[in-house]
Amino acid sequence: MKKRLILALLVSFLSSVFVFAESQKLDLDKAITSASKEITSYFGKKEFKKKNVNLAVVVSMTDSEDMANYLSNSFESEIKKRKNIHLVARDKVSLGLRQAEINYQYSGYVSDANMVVIGNEVGAQYIVNVNFEQIEKEKRLSVKTVDVKTSEIVVGTNVYNILDSKKLDALLKDTKKFVVLNDYLSEIKNWQNQKRNTENSRDQEIVDTQGAINKEYEEKIAEANQKIYPENYSDSRIQREKAEKIRYLEAERDTKLADAKKTISAKYAAGIKTCEDKKENVIDMMLRKEFFLRGQEQIFFSIDNFERNAVPQYFPVAFKSQDSNVNYDQNFKIEIKQDDTEDYNRINIPKKEKKIIAQLMFKLERIKGTDEFNVRVRKVALIHTETNAELFSAEPNKIVNQVPVSKGVDAVLVGSSSEETASDGSDAIQVVSAKNEFSEDPRAEYARQRVKEMIDGDEVEPKKAGKTFVSAKAESNLVINGEIFDCTGEVLINNSQLSQKVIFGKYEVTQELYETVMGNNPSQFSDLDMTKTPVNNMTFFEAVAFCNELTKMTMVATNCVYYSNEACTVRYTADHAKERRQVYAKLDNTGFRLPTADEWEVAAGRKYIVKTTWNNEKETDYYFDTKYSGSDSLSDVAWWNKNSADYDEPALHPHKVGTKFANQNGIYDMTGNVWEWIWSEFNGVGSGNGMFFYDTSVPIKGGCFYNPEKNCSLQWWAYQRPEDNDRGIGFRICRTTY
Repeated sequence: MKKRLILALLVSFLSSVFVFAESQKLDLDKAITSASKEITSYFGKKEFKKKNVNLAVVVSMTDSEDMANYLSNSFESEIKKRKNIHLVARDKVSLGLRQAEINYQYSGYVSDANMVVIGNEVGAQYIVNVNFEQIEKEKRLSVKTVDVKTSEIVVGTNVYNILDSKKLDALLKDTKKFVVLNDYLSEIKNWQNQKRNTENSRDQEIVDTQGAINKEYEEKIAEANQKIYPENYSDSRIQREKAEKIRYLEAERDTKLADAKKTISAKYAAGIKTCEDKKENVIDMMLRKEFFLRGQEQIFFSIDNFERNAVPQYFPVAFKSQDSNVNYDQNFKIEIKQDDTEDYNRINIPKKEKKIIAQLMFKLERIKGTDEFNVRVRKVALIHTETNAELFSAEPNKIVNQVPVSKGVDAVLVGSSSEETASDGSDAIQVVSAKNEFSEDPRAEYARQRVKEMIDGDEVEPKKAGKTFVSAKAESNLVINGEIFDCTGEVLINNSQLSQKVIFGKYEVTQELYETVMGNNPSQFSDLDMTKTPVNNMTFFEAVAFCNELTKMTMVATNCVYYSNEACTVRYTADHAKERRQVYAKLDNTGFRLPTADEWEVAAGRKYIVKTTWNNEKETDYYFDTKYSGSDSLSDVAWWNKNSADYDEPALHPHKVGTKFANQNGIYDMTGNVWEWIWSEFNGVGSGNGMFFYDTSVPIKGGCFYNPEKNCSLQWWAYQRPEDNDRGIGFRICRTTY
């Protein structure tokens, strides 16, 4: 019994010595040696002795490239001492950390980019992940070894507090910012843009080539029509031979057109696939990474007064993210054992001494079928700045918000209309910025120049649409964050039927614009050309939220039209849309919004006649002079179920905006393509605050690609519950002007 007691005391003493030793500060080399010994000890087990282990050293966080090289070399040197470990390390790299983390197949500085391929049997089976970071005045080294197949940590995480030294200062002299979440998102957007540009080049080459083929055969067909036949040929024989020749030429032309499209598509296929693969590599890498917020600048925390009268007693603690990508704000209780002074002082003393720092860890989860990601907060903690002890932690495992691939920070709207003229008679150019200081932005001159080129360009030959002739002049488009978005031109509607002037979008809102503004694409047909295909499948609430977000990105927030309270003080957001909050509107504000029913019909071509009744009173009779918006012929102006199908199959999807003729006002697709959400006002146009009731249905107008002819008539009305979405419903935006 006595021996057992002595043994227990000895074990307890040795354990305390070990803990004491681990808490002491070490110099960098000793910390590397200590961590390496634990790694090599693990792979020295019997199960590993008779087989080689492919292992790679990865430095995924440090402020210096010199430090990254030093850590990588040092760990490799230590680990090489174990014979059964094969280091996957051929050529040393010396690229900056920001590109290293993105270009390589694993986060951070990688010894051999060609060999370390996660999930690939020719690469590393295990990754030694090394982090070196400085938190306030503390410098720390953490090391963990990860099994590539399972992503599990097989050698526990060690954290070493590192002593200051001249050597350390020298290694850290070349300070560089390590990769952050926005770098990944930017790289994803880069590959998306490259893919889109490649597809646009392909499409343009197809158009150019097919145009040349069509021109060639137009000349041949014209030549066949003009051919002179012998005098002894009868008229019927001449017509028959001409018809046969033309049929032959048309068949030959169609074969050449199809072959040209196939050849050009094959030419660009590899480049498009490369862009897609590169994007997927970045996403795969990003999803494997744990992201941390640390320190008051990134994750704010506060500990309130101790609740002594509560059962159990506790310190209230609040965490709030300062990072725009992580919308996290949550309160917790740090429970204290009743009348336990030691437990109380564990929090209270470092609180008073201001020796506590907050940390938040999150991972990203891909939203199925998209390039969008949810942020899932996995852990929040309070850390003692000196001992690195964890004073409190919680695991909310909570999805807090969605991260867009790119979020516009600076934005500008460049607008012009042939119907708006400056005092000198020239076309007016309106430039509105998020801060009303766009003139200081170097992109302003570029944007203005683009607009000037567009305005000064030659007019396009007028298009005929039934009874309507529209002169389509080169137009200005929306510019966000320096990127010009096609199909965002505007038209001024100044009509006595309306109490105010309204600027209408020439086109239905496209998938590309919606994704840029909202950070997601709800469309059922997101595999189409996003730059020109209308967005669809969003709720009424989401369309309203889009209008406010676009306003904030391109104007000032005070211009927003939609609010979540009757006093119109809380602007309507994407979060409100998810909650399906009731919507209120200040229709007199000049931000982007949905058109009212009156505005939509006037823009679609509605007219009126003032009649005198039998008792000499005046009454207004509204009418449309064409059955559809711009024509009596539906196929001239609309995509509907008879012309939007492929090869006589049922209508499959919406089509690119602006590919049919415009209406009388120069607006496209007001009939067909996708239905358009209409604002259902309560107090009427121009009356200040209007209100939408949640329990009513919302009108939609225009018909869509899968509708029969009758649903596309301008006289037809339809209604949809605001919380519902449908593949055939999109929307168009407008804004009030004075």
